[in-house]
Amino acid sequence: MTESPPVAPPAGRPLRSCLLVLGGALACLLATGVGAWIWYGKQEQAAEAARKTEAEAEFAPIYKQLDDATANPGPIDVDKTVRVIHELDEAMKTSPNLEDYLHQMAQEDYRGVAPEVLAARKDLLGVIFELQSRQVELADQEAAWNYTTDVVLGTLSLVNVGGNVDTTGGVPTGGEGHLSVDRQQAEDLLKKIQDERDMHAHLQRDVHDLQARLLDATMKWSGTWYGYVDQWDRLCLLRDRAYLAAADGNWEEAAASARQVIALAPEEREAHLLLALARIEGAKPGEEGDVDVFLARFVNEHPDSAAPALQLQGVSLARQGRPDEARLVFQQAAASYPAQSETLARLADPYRYRTDLRKTREGTYILRLYQETQLGAGYFSPDLQMARAAFERGDKVEGQKKVLDHFFRRRNQAQWGLILDDLDFCSRFLGADFDRMFPEDSFLDLNVAPTLMGGKLKMSINNRSDRTVHNATLLLALHLTDQHPDDYEVVRVDPTVAAVNAHAETDFADTEIKITIFGQEKGISDIVTDRAILVADEGVMWVDTEEFKIAEAEAFRQKRALPGTEPTPAAGMAAGAVVEQALAAVKANAHMTVKQAMIGPDDVVIELPRAIILLAPTFRLEIGDDPPIGPDESVIDGQNVVLTWKRVHSWDAAGGSSPRARLHVGGPFSAFYVDWQGDSSASYVLASPPTLE
Repeated sequence: MTESPPVAPPAGRPLRSCLLVLGGALACLLATGVGAWIWYGKQEQAAEAARKTEAEAEFAPIYKQLDDATANPGPIDVDKTVRVIHELDEAMKTSPNLEDYLHQMAQEDYRGVAPEVLAARKDLLGVIFELQSRQVELADQEAAWNYTTDVVLGTLSLVNVGGNVDTTGGVPTGGEGHLSVDRQQAEDLLKKIQDERDMHAHLQRDVHDLQARLLDATMKWSGTWYGYVDQWDRLCLLRDRAYLAAADGNWEEAAASARQVIALAPEEREAHLLLALARIEGAKPGEEGDVDVFLARFVNEHPDSAAPALQLQGVSLARQGRPDEARLVFQQAAASYPAQSETLARLADPYRYRTDLRKTREGTYILRLYQETQLGAGYFSPDLQMARAAFERGDKVEGQKKVLDHFFRRRNQAQWGLILDDLDFCSRFLGADFDRMFPEDSFLDLNVAPTLMGGKLKMSINNRSDRTVHNATLLLALHLTDQHPDDYEVVRVDPTVAAVNAHAETDFADTEIKITIFGQEKGISDIVTDRAILVADEGVMWVDTEEFKIAEAEAFRQKRALPGTEPTPAAGMAAGAVVEQALAAVKANAHMTVKQAMIGPDDVVIELPRAIILLAPTFRLEIGDDPPIGPDESVIDGQNVVLTWKRVHSWDAAGGSSPRARLHVGGPFSAFYVDWQGDSSASYVLASPPTLE
């Protein structure tokens, strides 16, 4: 049987099989890739949807707040509108992330804020929301927030109002500027920010999609911002006039200017308080009118900031001879100020942007009276007004108690910048009663010097009196370069010390000096004058260097010697009868003793009656033709002031006769000298009664 030859496979079959296999594999891979791509896309969409839902939850509360306030605007408060404008921009500048910024926005009270301001801010938030809702990764969310803050704050810096304002930290000064923003300049800024920011590709895409809307919303915010800041500036011009008139005691003008402000902005609060103040202080007996009704309405309408009005009510009642009612209202004001301090302090925020006020004496008057009003200092301190009433009725114990109550409140609230206003009120209106709380204050000496390293001041107090001072807080009062001559910065020295012991030197902690004035940082080298204030259980007093005391006393005496100059209320303590009493005491009880040394110059000891401390005295001794010199020691010891000069003259070389000795006694209220006549035994007696210089 013949076998058939094998049949050959069709030509090309192996190649087709391979291609089929490869195609199937590629198809599987493609299907897998497409599936993965579809899966990844769905995951990305899900992540974006989740992020959008999360962003909606973050933005919803603030949207509702803005919508509610816009739907129910009520009367517009220009002051509050400007404060909120500044606070929103400041919050954007300081917030590290969007969450923190939204939290700060949610803390604002938008009642009384202009609806167009809220609408402009909501438009801006809408663009921020759109950009943020697309960013799934936390790093991209942070990058988007940094970008939007750069754009908003950067565009604000481009606002041009005739060169009168820096939108990130100032207000127009004349009210006549015009608003303009160079859009091309703003677009260039956006491009620069994008180039400088390290952003992922998709964030760059989102930014590109939204940059026109962001720029439009930012420019709209800038225009709204300027409109109300300009209106506020116009209001300030009138209100400043009322403040200055009040500082000058021109109550008629103060009232007239305050009424103009109220006509321009009926919901404004400061002018209402200024008007009440002017009507109280400018009224003749029996002409108080309806000021009490006016203030009661203010308290009812503004319960969150009623303390100043309660304070004025108390003053009004006291003026009307209703002391019991006045005391009750003062007590209510005293209880209200600490509770409202945070709110009232925040109301002062717009004044932070009026930095030029501190560059002039008049501007300082405006700022100080405003702060007194809002934070309960000076005239507006309930405790100091109660102290004034107590002293006037002869109750010294109650008066001193209320003075200390006030300064303890000042310490607990840490509002030390206002203590100068408090001391000014005490000097002007409490006078001798305040000074007699601790008449030994001139025997407390401040010693201050820079540390060798670190930009700090080393401080101590030498207590030359025989009274220990307890629970003592030291405050530095520094006059710095570029400040107005009457302007001081107050710096607390921590911690409070338990006691400044009698006849001892007490060290306080080294304190760093780093203060910003008009945008410039000041340190130790910028200190022109250093003084200090001591707040203690026994009283509140200035503490100065010996050199300052001498210079101040001389300047004060020269000022009082000018023609037509009347003694101030504070000077009334030491003028007249008190000076005569001190001179009489010196005449009756003053002693000078020479303590001869075995070899070389001898010591001199002079004892004066304690009554002389009321003159806040400084001392210089002149022996023969030698120039006057201060004592090496000057202390209060019981009923005497003991002065010691060590090794000042050799009586052995006097040739049998003792030279004339003259003691010069200086103080802010008087200056006199005492002559002593010596004999051959180097003992001295008064040669004549004390003589006024």
